[in-house]
Order: sequence, then structure tokens, then C-alpha cells
Amino acid sequence: MTFNNKTIEDLHNLLVSKEISATELTQATLEDIKSRETAINAFVTIAEEQALAQAKAIDEAGIDADNVLSGIPLAVKDNISTDGILTTAASKMLYNYEPIFDATAVANANTNIDSIILQLKSTNDHAKLVFQTVYDPLSVDQDDTGLSSNALSMLSTFSNGQMYQYLNGSANGGTYIPVGLNQNLQTHAQNGEIYLADVYNIFLHHAWTNVNIANADVHPTATGHAAIANLLIDSGYFPTVTNTAGDIDGDGNVAVSDAVAVLTEYARVAAGNEAQFNPAQKKSADVNGDGMIDVSDAVGILVYYAKQAAGQTPSFNP
Repeated sequence: MTFNNKTIEDLHNLLVSKEISATELTQATLEDIKSRETAINAFVTIAEEQALAQAKAIDEAGIDADNVLSGIPLAVKDNISTDGILTTAASKMLYNYEPIFDATAVANANTNIDSIILQLKSTNDHAKLVFQTVYDPLSVDQDDTGLSSNALSMLSTFSNGQMYQYLNGSANGGTYIPVGLNQNLQTHAQNGEIYLADVYNIFLHHAWTNVNIANADVHPTATGHAAIANLLIDSGYFPTVTNTAGDIDGDGNVAVSDAVAVLTEYARVAAGNEAQFNPAQKKSADVNGDGMIDVSDAVGILVYYAKQAAGQTPSFNP
């Protein structure tokens, strides 16, 4: 059974009248996903057990007739934290990340930012964390928008009011949020916890050009993406990779931990799993230059480290 031809309101009425249960609707949705996922590949994680458990609990409590979303299955973008469910942002860095909190409304976003930074630091204390300030998608006052003066006035009112306060705090007398998201990020940057690229200011007054707001979409346009990329390139946060032989973790030293990393990668690939090394790490790991990453490379790194520790001048050259 499929319900793809039903609106949410239709489904809500069926749930309220008990013509279907939340469990039946969830099971049908999961089956529909499975039938299409191989071709579409739309999901990073399908939380089948959790979804069915929540649906069962809703059925036992009864559908809330006043809440049109009661019992309705939903999908959450993979960069939105979901408590206890794999949330990777489609990134290898977060391939095993399970948040300990649910993402909530923007008023609680500062707490989430603090938690995200703490968890990333605990995962890899040497990682260089680069965040972006949040831009205002409605700041269009210096763009050629073609909008009427009334429409521009409405955008300006919201941009300079609620939006400003959510992003930059209530310094101008507002009461929506005491510390803005960008203010919080700036504090973390000043404390040396993160690096911060100031996207907010390069988009300020130019959202019509840099954001696809003309199509009711708050994501950047090609011009906006280019502006962000140029900002990051010019920031100096991403130094040129030197590909030092044997230095897998990029800390400037050839050590036992690098040999362990090579052995771990070798075992991972030998077991049929996907390689995790990036191109720079692959080049650094292949110390004997045979085009492969294997035990002999790990041994080479250990020999190099031992000679270095003994005060000799080691080399990876044959």
C-alpha cells in the first residue's frame, strides 16, 4: 500500500478516524523508500527501528486531532542533529557521529553550537574547525532587485528587526534572543576554539545577488557560492598541503601513530571497506613509492621513526 497520492491533511483525517494507524503509515513509507532507494539514493540513514517505535508510541497515546503532523512520517536533512541517530552531513569527518541532542528552534541554536564544537574537539583535538557566520538572506538594500518600494520596505523591516537580532543579538533593543548566533561564533573564535569565515558581512546588502531569494530559496546562488569559496581561500585557514612522506596526520612529525594509521587503512581496505584516506594522506602513506598502501609502508615509517629517535638522519629513499 502506498499513500503518495495523499496530502498531509488527507493522511491526518485517516489517522484521526482510525482508518489507518501511524504504524501502518510509517511501515508503508519505509517500504516505499526501500523500493526506490537503490535508484534514487536519497537517504544517508534510514532510522527504521526508531520510526516504528515512535509510530507505535503515537498509536498507543492516540492521534492528536489538533496537530496535523501527529503520526506523519518525515525526513530530516542529514546536517540537522538527531539524538542518537547517525548524523553525518554527508561528510567523512562525521561518518560515525551520533548527536546527543536534537536540533531545536533558533532560540536554542547557541546551545547546539556549543555542543557541536565540544563534540568535534573531543573527536579530534587537532582538527582545524572552520565555521561560517550565518548570512541574512533578506539583506538586499544595495542590489538591483526590481521589487517595489513597499516590498523592499517590508524586507528591510524584517532584516533589520528579527533577523538582525537572531544573528547579532539584541544590542539594538530587541528581545528575541540575548546572544545572536554570529555573536556566539565570534566568541568561540576569539577564544581560539574555531576559525571563523565572516560570510555575514560579504552577503550584507547583497542577498539578492548572492542568495536565490528571488525564487523563495535561502541557499546561495552560484555567485554566492563563489564569494564564500573566495573568502575561505583568502582566509589562510587552509594552508597548502606539503605531503610529507610518512606524516599521515599532518602534525609535522613522523611517528608511531602514523604507522598505526597506515595499518588501520590497510586493514580497512583489505576487509572490503571503503578507504578513508584523502589524496594527500595516500601520497604520504606510500613511503616506498610502489603505488600501494600496505604493511611494508607501515614498517618503513616505524624504521624511519626509530632511526630518528636514535639521533640518525633517516630517509625513505631506497
